Amino acid sequence: MPEDVNKEEILQKLNKGILPLEIAYDNPDMNVEWEIINETEEFMSAEENDGQSTIELMESEKGSTGLKCIWDNSFESELKRKENE
Repeated sequence: MPEDVNKEEILQKLNKGILPLEIAYDNPDMNVEWEIINETEEFMSAEENDGQSTIELMESEKGSTGLKCIWDNSFESELKRKENE
């Protein structure tokens, strides 16, 4: 992420339930990927997706060419976050 983007701020907003489109980081240097699902009219929750995540925040791993998921909205992750509150 670019230096002007605060990762912790993004994570806090996601944990509060703010959708990625509402966070609105409009920075051409950010590698942001949105996958549009045709013929949908509203946001799909993880519950409606059999507990699987519908939103993932990925970050480059140091010393690796791959990405790792640092946040998602899967049912399992939501339970873990609630346990840690």
